[in-house]
Amino acid sequence: MTTTTNLTVKRKTDVTYSGTVTDEDGTAVNITSATIYFTVKKNKSDSDSEALIQNSGSVTDGASGTYTITLTDDNTDLDIGVYYYDVRFILSSGKTYIGVEGNFTVQNVITQTVS
Repeated sequence: MTTTTNLTVKRKTDVTYSGTVTDEDGTAVNITSATIYFTVKKNKSDSDSEALIQNSGSVTDGASGTYTITLTDDNTDLDIGVYYYDVRFILSSGKTYIGVEGNFTVQNVITQTVS
C-alpha cells in the first residue's frame, strides 16, 4: 500500500529515513530479497535518467518489511525547493510496491561554512 509522507531535508546534510512496507491490508510485506530504489525528481513525469537522486535502500528486517534509506550531503546538495520522491520495492518474485511517496523539500541551512 502506498502511503504519502512529505520529507524535509536541510541542504548539504546527511540524513537517514526508515520505514515499513505494508500491503493493502496493512500487513508487513516480506522484503528480504527486495531491491529498493529511492528516487527524487523535479517533475513527476521526468524519466529516471533525469532523477536528481536515485539511491538504493537497505533491508533492515526483511520479514517485518523494514528498510533504511541513507542520503549523503552530496545527495542533498540540491537547489532550495520542493521536489517529488518515491521509494520503490521490487521483490524477488517480480512484484513491485511503491511503499511511500510525497514531496521532498530542500531547505537552506543556517551555518553555510565551518572553519
